Amino acid sequence: MLDEQVLCSGRTALKRVEVLNISPSVSLEAIAFKHVKNFPPAMRFLMRGAGAMRQRGSVLASYLLFDPAYGKELIDLGYKDAMARQGEILNFLQKT
Repeated sequence: MLDEQVLCSGRTALKRVEVLNISPSVSLEAIAFKHVKNFPPAMRFLMRGAGAMRQRGSVLASYLLFDPAYGKELIDLGYKDAMARQGEILNFLQKT
């Protein structure tokens, strides 16, 4: 991290970048856990061995789950979360 004096002095071409952190309001693990039953049987067998069929192990499942119902739930969550922060997002985009 650069010292504030260096940034303000103009001795660097670097500029401050504003950041807006957007995270899901619901754990993706929890959503994936609801949909692991939609894995094909062979995949469920492998996932069970890796511990991914349990609530706490569903992080792995969330990366491998390409089930349409899971995808739709993620899209719906993203839309709902974006609408809840609409003003903040628009304000951020207008600054850049």
